[in-house]
Amino acid sequence: MDNFQEIIGYAAIKKELELLLDILKNSEKYKAIGATTPRGVLFTGNPGLGKTMIATLLSEKSGRKVYRIRKTKSDGDFLKEIVSTYQEAKENAPSIVFLDDMDKFSNEDYCHKNSEEFVTVQSCIDDYKDFDIFTIATTNALEAVPDSLLRPGRIDKIIELQVPTGRDSEDIIKHFLSKKSNVGDIDTSLLSKILEGESCATLEVVINKAAIIAGFNNRETVTTQDIIDSALEVVFNGTKSVDEKTEENLNKVSIHEAGHVVVNEVLEPNTVNLVTVYNFESNANGVTSISNDENYWVDVIHMENRVISLLAGRAAVELKLGTFDTGVSSDLYRAGRIIERMVSAYSCSGFTTFIADKNDSSSENKTIIMNTYMNYFYDKSKQILVNNVD
Repeated sequence: MDNFQEIIGYAAIKKELELLLDILKNSEKYKAIGATTPRGVLFTGNPGLGKTMIATLLSEKSGRKVYRIRKTKSDGDFLKEIVSTYQEAKENAPSIVFLDDMDKFSNEDYCHKNSEEFVTVQSCIDDYKDFDIFTIATTNALEAVPDSLLRPGRIDKIIELQVPTGRDSEDIIKHFLSKKSNVGDIDTSLLSKILEGESCATLEVVINKAAIIAGFNNRETVTTQDIIDSALEVVFNGTKSVDEKTEENLNKVSIHEAGHVVVNEVLEPNTVNLVTVYNFESNANGVTSISNDENYWVDVIHMENRVISLLAGRAAVELKLGTFDTGVSSDLYRAGRIIERMVSAYSCSGFTTFIADKNDSSSENKTIIMNTYMNYFYDKSKQILVNNVD
């Protein structure tokens, strides 16, 4: 059994790949026992997660002739290319047609997905259903693909790639570090927490930028600090020039970030990975990086804690300096999004604000209830800071 060892992490997906590979290599075995097997697979997920790499590996390992289609021609010529490619795949079956970046095939919006490109792909799959042609596709946006393509007998297997977390993230960092000639004693566990939620491509860029930083400083060894500095630039858009801040601004930013740290550590100890008052290209003046509990998406308590900690920067500045903090727009927006999810999607305040259609934001009580929640959590944040002022 092929373990797809070239792929770092994605243990569950590797099992899916092993099954698909066996089907592609031994299709007659499944036909002999009357099994209906997938005729196509779609890899979906955000950019930089390795969809094309995984699809390419599966294609190459199958031993079949592979025909790759990407949209590089005008609409009319592209339609002809789709038809001629499936025709050639039929003549050389068993084969694979690889539709890379399929969401780019059409310029139609998501509400009008019956474009000629998708209709042509669908027709080709149907026309050659009696031949051993397997379709592999990738897309950044699953909603761009018509449902009619994603049904049994067409592209009927969907594999969604998520951003690496935990051990997967740490293993990927170790993998990219192994490609550098000389690295020091790197705290990969800490780095995986700081870079939690970032794509494989971003992790690669961060490690490479760290090597550049080491080289610029005439050092032969990449250190943990190099990688942290790199992450601040690549992920958080920071620049290492604290002296650009005035003493007054630096003090306010420090209090703001300290507020985040204190409340996070009180509510969920050992979750703060990094706090900094770098200069940033965005409106942010500092960053506090925390790790979400693994139960974040299934336990409302963790969402509440997240809101309270997001509001702690503003609360700290108000309590310590007696003034409003103007650098909180991102914190307030993120806190509001979480509260909206709690109110509209999870009905934490009762079913009067439940919204079945995510595109329908109408609710007479919704704004009032969200503001009530915001004030409640803000008071909670201030109380924690008062109790832990030292």
